[in-house]
Amino acid sequence: MRLIMVAAVAALAGCTVPPTITVKQAPAEMTHVCIETNPRVNIEGFTDILSRAVTRSGRTVEVFSRAKPERCEFVMYYTVRRSWDIQTFLTLADVRIEQASKEVASMVYDQPRNGPTTKWDSFDKLLDPFLDRMLARS
Repeated sequence: MRLIMVAAVAALAGCTVPPTITVKQAPAEMTHVCIETNPRVNIEGFTDILSRAVTRSGRTVEVFSRAKPERCEFVMYYTVRRSWDIQTFLTLADVRIEQASKEVASMVYDQPRNGPTTKWDSFDKLLDPFLDRMLARS
């Protein structure tokens, strides 16, 4: 019985896989960011997480949902997916900023299903460090 318990603990300890994170830093000259709401993302407050990150970087932010305002040179787009494992958790956050339809900054957080227990942390706790890195001014 003890051997089974040791094997089970070892198997569980070995199965967590950390998230894959990639970050491409935003250009320093970016002073205003427009966030286009994504109606497919049904996560209350997600645009607030993004807005706070932009504000923390010392830039101004506005959120739009229909036609892009003309003053919006830099536009942030995002896709988010959740999965279920005891409770919902973030599996993917893909955030990118475009200027004239060209990507100038990005942040991708890709959490495998068998990730560490931190996968159940709040979305802002998981993403803020990486959004801050993406939006940091050099």
